[in-house]
Amino acid sequence: MNFTGNSQEMENSELKVHTTELCKKRIAKNRSKPLLDLNEPRWGRLWKARAHPRVINYVWRVLNNSLPTRLNLQKRGVNCIALCPRCWKKKETEHHLLKECEFARCFWFHSQLGIRTSDFLDLDIRKWIEELLDKLDMDLQGLLCTSILHLWVARNEVLHEEVDRSPMEVADRAMKNFKEYQKALTVIEDVIHPPPLGSQSVEFWRRPPTHKLKINVDASCIDEETVGIGAVARDSEGTILMSGMWKVNLSIKSHEAEALACLMGLERARKCCFFDIIVKSDNIEVIQSLREKRIQSNYLSTFIVDCLHLIPSFRSVEFSHVKRNGNRITHELANMALTTPNTMWMEEAPQNICNMAWLERLGPIHE
Repeated sequence: MNFTGNSQEMENSELKVHTTELCKKRIAKNRSKPLLDLNEPRWGRLWKARAHPRVINYVWRVLNNSLPTRLNLQKRGVNCIALCPRCWKKKETEHHLLKECEFARCFWFHSQLGIRTSDFLDLDIRKWIEELLDKLDMDLQGLLCTSILHLWVARNEVLHEEVDRSPMEVADRAMKNFKEYQKALTVIEDVIHPPPLGSQSVEFWRRPPTHKLKINVDASCIDEETVGIGAVARDSEGTILMSGMWKVNLSIKSHEAEALACLMGLERARKCCFFDIIVKSDNIEVIQSLREKRIQSNYLSTFIVDCLHLIPSFRSVEFSHVKRNGNRITHELANMALTTPNTMWMEEAPQNICNMAWLERLGPIHE
C-alpha cells in the first residue's frame, strides 16, 4: 500500500479545508462592513473637483484607506518592511505619507496651495482632505487632488526607480500637470456643451465608420521660413492610434503648409499600415483640390500631386473639410512642433493632447 501517497492527499485535503474556512471568515468580515454611501457630501465635493478622472479615483482610494502603502500591504500578508521609504522613522500609512512625513510637509508648503500641515495636527488624513475640499473652490480642489497623486507618484519613483526628487520639483510637476489639464478643459469647453439652437459656431468631433480611421492634420506658421505640422489618427471610439508633430524649414504660404500637412499625414498613415482613412483639414482650398484632383501651375499643386500619388497605397481614402474649432488637437500639435523636437507616437500622445482627446470623447459624438 502507498501510505505516503495517502498521507499527502490527507494533508492537501486539510489545507484546502483550512483555506476555504479562512476565505469564508474574510468574506464574512468584509460583508459586516457598512457599504459606502456615495451620496455623502464629501463624495459630491470630490466628484466636482476639476481634475483628471485618474486623479479623482486615486483620492477616492485614499479616503477609503485602500492605497497599497507598506503598512496596508503588511496587513494583507505581504512580507515587507512597514517603515516609510523616505524617512525610515514611522510606519507608512496614508496619513504619514501624505501629511506627516517631512517630505510631505515641505511639499505642501512649497505648493501653490501654501498649506502648513502643522495647522491641522488634530486631523487624520481623511478628515484633513475632506475639510480642504469643503473650503476650496472646484479649481483648487482639482489642484489639491492632483498634488496628492503626485506625492504618491514621487514615492513610487523613490521605491521602484531610485529617483529622489525634491519637494519643490514634485510640487512644480503637480502644478504643471494641473495647468495642462485646465488648459485642455478651457480649449475644448465649447465642444462639450452644445451650442444654442441654430448656431454654427461649434463643430463636434465626429467619429468615423467602424472600419475607418480619421486622420486630422494642421499646420502652423510663425514666419515665412518655419512651419509646424501636427497629425493625429483616431478610430471610431476616439482612441488615439498615432500622433506626431514635425517642424519643417520651408518658405511657403499658409495654404501650401496645409497641403504639406495632408501629405505628411498620408505618409505617416502609409507607414503605420492604415488601410481605410479619412483625412481632415481645416483648409477648404486644399480639400477641394484633393477631391477634384485639381492640378495647376503653382507651388500648392506640387504637394497636391504628391498626395494623389499616395492614394493607391490605401484601400480607401476620403478627404474632408473640418472647421478650425473641430481641429483643435492637431492645431495644438502644430504649435508645439515649432518649439519641440520632431516626434511621432504610436497609440500615445503628449499629456495635454490626451486630455483634449478624452474631453472630446465626453462631448456629444455625432455619427
